[in-house]
Amino acid sequence: MHRFAAFSRRLAAPTILALLLAGCAAAPASMLAADTANAAAMAGVVGADFNGVVLLQSSATATPQIRAFGTANVERGAATTIDTRFQIGSISKWLTSVAVLRLVDRGVLQLDVPIAAWLPQMTASGSTVTLRHLMSNTSGIPNDLSPALKSDPASVMQPMPMAQASMRFVGRAPAFTPGSQFDYVPTNWVIVGAILEKVTGKPFAAVLDDEVLRTAGAASTGVPQAAFDSMPGAARAYGASLPRTPKMSPHVNYVAASGTIYSTAADLARLAHAVYETGLLSPAARAELSRINVPDESYALGGRVLSIALGGTNRMVASESGVSGGYKSLLLYVIGEGKTVVILNNTDMQQSTQAEMAKALLARMYQ
Repeated sequence: MHRFAAFSRRLAAPTILALLLAGCAAAPASMLAADTANAAAMAGVVGADFNGVVLLQSSATATPQIRAFGTANVERGAATTIDTRFQIGSISKWLTSVAVLRLVDRGVLQLDVPIAAWLPQMTASGSTVTLRHLMSNTSGIPNDLSPALKSDPASVMQPMPMAQASMRFVGRAPAFTPGSQFDYVPTNWVIVGAILEKVTGKPFAAVLDDEVLRTAGAASTGVPQAAFDSMPGAARAYGASLPRTPKMSPHVNYVAASGTIYSTAADLARLAHAVYETGLLSPAARAELSRINVPDESYALGGRVLSIALGGTNRMVASESGVSGGYKSLLLYVIGEGKTVVILNNTDMQQSTQAEMAKALLARMYQ
């Protein structure tokens, strides 16, 4: 936390404080002091060169404080707003896991049943690999997608159903005993998506919308149907160096469950609240989402759960992060308390820097 102490000394922001005071005259003094200090902290922590959106929420019932920084689209000269949409990379895996657990709650799916129950065509792995293995990235199924992308990119970029992609890119037998090693590859999630499509009879985007997004009220979150930066309100991603040059990942429809979902800072906070504090999931399903399956990686299902010292006590924090081209996304949510930090960036900042910023802002809420 030594870096947090340094950040705290940089929080003088008279203009921000004046604006917040003007808009919050009726607020209790204690609440006003906390809100203005947190808003000033956002600017102090992220620095003058940050591009993106930062959200702080002190409890599940508190109004989120959201600030936008920099430029969403350099070519158009469009400034970032609090409603700007960003691709969220591997946070997609966490949302996909929530959709799976909704179906587990209804008895449609089971985490520890071999996947051949739903995809009998997966003959090389279907009898030994389970949904839990896939969702904890421990299936051992080789990733044939990356080599194919290098050798025949035009073919790989063609749209195809997730079941077809599963057979084409993840059809071989596991390289190690499922559950014994961690192998963070997107192809696990191609299979998860194929299973969701098989048991529901709907495209993955519709499954996600029906099972998670509409229930949580996340109207600005979804799966792009074409190049993401062509969508209204979307940030474009860039490299870290100046002048800014685009750094966009290609659009591949069948990897949506792994990493192409988009969202806003407010929606991610809304989704975390719905997942951990409402009846969206049963208590048993929430416990599964927080259960560590790979201790060395702090990896549960579709994301990490960290024990972080906050306010003199170790607290369990859902840590969902993602990278897609120049998009860098991070959601920290203190389970059972609702304290939330979201940082969305579109200029390829270092993930370690983003994590330090988020932890500093989260720690501030316990001062």
